[in-house]
Amino acid sequence: MMSRLIIICMTLTLLIGCERRPLAYKQKFGYVIGIRSDWSSLDTKPLGKSVMCYPRDGGAPTVVQTNSVDYTTVALHTGVYDIVVFNQIPSDFGRLNFRGLEAYKIMEIYGVSMVKNESWGADLSYTEEPNLFAVETLEGFEVTKEMIMSESKPRLASTELHFAPPKVIYTLYTKIEIQNIQYLHSVRATISNMAGSYRFHDYQRINNNAAHRMEQWKLVLDENDKTKGYIMSTINTFGISDKEIKAKILNLSIQLKDKDRTVVSEAFSVDTLIKENESQMTLTLNLKLSEPLPDIDDDDDDDDDDDGGFNAEIGGWEDDINQDIDIK
Repeated sequence: MMSRLIIICMTLTLLIGCERRPLAYKQKFGYVIGIRSDWSSLDTKPLGKSVMCYPRDGGAPTVVQTNSVDYTTVALHTGVYDIVVFNQIPSDFGRLNFRGLEAYKIMEIYGVSMVKNESWGADLSYTEEPNLFAVETLEGFEVTKEMIMSESKPRLASTELHFAPPKVIYTLYTKIEIQNIQYLHSVRATISNMAGSYRFHDYQRINNNAAHRMEQWKLVLDENDKTKGYIMSTINTFGISDKEIKAKILNLSIQLKDKDRTVVSEAFSVDTLIKENESQMTLTLNLKLSEPLPDIDDDDDDDDDDDGGFNAEIGGWEDDINQDIDIK
């Protein structure tokens, strides 16, 4: 009789354990959601992604950093969450900094300062071109006790969320059409008062403190008239600030092919010339080099290169003669 009672007690204990074990597992790991991501806004699919889930009760965020960029899962306990999904992980970016990652309302990315180059003059602090970055947020996702209790497949997603993070870094295409372009030797430029950071929760481009050096230029001559053509440059930027608007200034210096290496310089307010289209911006200027035209050095006149001897080297302009650029 005693042995039969022992067997019955052991059976009851096992049954109770079987009933409670799944519930304990769910409470430990939380409610599992699937994060599906579409990276079509970027030129190439990223090698990694970050998912950050911020509980509104003020606790620490749940963070998943993974190489599974198309789909991953994250387990959440009961509460209301603001979710952020972006490409890569913070340490992957060499030309982007992160701050405020401890709280959803203050998290943002900002530009990396360049080492100051005295040959550029001016009192500007230049910013590196930021890495391409795509981010999307979802606010107010709630996990209830009922959702955790009813979850039937631990470790598998019971809810699937879809994200298509838009690219928040602009590509600025600058095109400068020039008359008498055959006398152009080299060029350099900067653009200032651009946005210096991007805040996630309200999609704001802020801080009008970014100045970029435009170092890489390409010269294209008119096929029918070698006195006409244009130069073009492409840089990445945070774009134009959404608050505290300041005039965007393009400082342009063009070195001519005369014996004195004359430099023509001008600062342009380009607010009305910058056009936005999704994640692209265009800036177009029309210029005419001043006349009378300078005497051309024989060495430059004999240059047979397709670009007419044009280059975009920086520096070495300290003793040049300056004159203005005429706006066409």
